[in-house]
Amino acid sequence: ILLEDDLYLNKWFYHYVMQMEKTYGNCEKVACIGMYKNEMNGFCWLPGDELTNGADVFACQSVCTSGEAFTKSMWSSFKEWYTKTEIDWDSLDVPEKEKQWGKAWSKFYDAYLVQNDKYTIYPNIALSTNFGDAGEHGLSSEESLRFQATLLYGNRNFQTLPFDDLVKYDAHGNSLNLFEILGVPREDTCVDLYGNRDNKYGKRYYLSVNPQPFKVIKSYGLWMRPLEMNIINGLGGNDIFLYDTTVTANKPKWGGMTRRVMYYQRGFNSKLLWYLIKGNLGFMYMIAQNKIKRKLKIK
Repeated sequence: ILLEDDLYLNKWFYHYVMQMEKTYGNCEKVACIGMYKNEMNGFCWLPGDELTNGADVFACQSVCTSGEAFTKSMWSSFKEWYTKTEIDWDSLDVPEKEKQWGKAWSKFYDAYLVQNDKYTIYPNIALSTNFGDAGEHGLSSEESLRFQATLLYGNRNFQTLPFDDLVKYDAHGNSLNLFEILGVPREDTCVDLYGNRDNKYGKRYYLSVNPQPFKVIKSYGLWMRPLEMNIINGLGGNDIFLYDTTVTANKPKWGGMTRRVMYYQRGFNSKLLWYLIKGNLGFMYMIAQNKIKRKLKIK
């Protein structure tokens, strides 16, 4: 179990880890047990929710770095792969932003997960939360608020399912449970529900929230959460499009940025948001004015 010094734990975290180890420790598809739960997609800073299907955990092709556990076989398998593999980052389907990281071991573990189709087990409610103290990857006390997660209070016996039945997500945070519903093959489909993933590898089918110059096979709205519930329930609209990239066409009309902002805004008070923006703009104007005066030596 790896714990950094700015984490805060549910006191029953060990009970959770041991239950997950007993359930998934010998599963060849599982390469890490996570205690943290990301509440946003860190590659685009949008809120992220996971589908729940009766289990208290889900699987994702991204390693946990805010409270994680490995069995000896999990870590040994990674270490052997790492020492023998020359990673071709250009062909590896992980977020482009992650490929540029210079001081993060996690990008190598994520490469291992993606290349070998392995996963991290995550809880639906976190057993650890992160204060993000200033340091190598911490910027300031204000910045640290980004990493606070809803922490489970108390103990429970976690409901689990066989690995094949768990909800699963790729390294980009996109659902891997949609291909049968969409009627398209996983190996020839790029999923981009957060609007930050280009179809870099030329997949025929492209599910995206961004208007693209291709034939639209199906379209959905942004109504329910998490994102994939709109597709699972067949909720029509002009916010999510399934394209056939072999057929060019005019870009479809979409719901617009206002709908997207409102979808992610949730219960946040828009008037308060404007008040904060307005106040900051006034403060920035005052600072700029003072700088100009100093430069021109005006009292």
